[in-house]
Amino acid sequence: MSTNGTQRREQILAETRGNPRALLEAPLGLSPGELAGGFGLPDVAGPAGRIDDSLLRRIRGLPGPARMLLLVAAAEPTGSRSLVSRAAALLGLDIGVASGAQLAELADFGTRVLFRYPLMRSAVYRAASAAERQQAHHTLAEVIDPRTDSDRRAWHRGLATPEPDEDAAAELERSAGPAQARGGVAAAAAFLERAAELTDDPARRAKVTD
Repeated sequence: MSTNGTQRREQILAETRGNPRALLEAPLGLSPGELAGGFGLPDVAGPAGRIDDSLLRRIRGLPGPARMLLLVAAAEPTGSRSLVSRAAALLGLDIGVASGAQLAELADFGTRVLFRYPLMRSAVYRAASAAERQQAHHTLAEVIDPRTDSDRRAWHRGLATPEPDEDAAAELERSAGPAQARGGVAAAAAFLERAAELTDDPARRAKVTD
């Protein structure tokens, strides 16, 4: 199994605390790309009923900085504390707010960032606006070292881009190979699909969807 795939499997096991029912529910909010290696998103428009409206209201009722900190953590599925901390710092957020009572009930910002129960990551991501999600991905892309994690940087950059962007599309296309090596075919497909969405060039779109 790839390194990314192993990390994602360990993250799911940690967040479900090994509970059998939770393990069955956890994949319901994940795309194939995310399951394959962390390259994917929590389900924003998933089937009704999986995420309770009261949970969404609770998240939306948090102070802005706390919501953004949770969103950054939700947008980066590896649970990397250092990556989330660097992104928080760039946004001017104090990761110390994570120890507050309200936030501590939702996520644990320890050596690894873990959400407290199944589908919480999806709920946090869904509760945010499109602009907020793009800001979170943009910030994560900014703090990732392109020399050591170029495919993850390309993925976040692609998700931070609201309109066609040939540079972002090209970066995703170049990164599809490394993504496949780390996360499997589903990860590469996710890169190429997003690249096709970001290009206005018919030739490039045909190439990445071939």
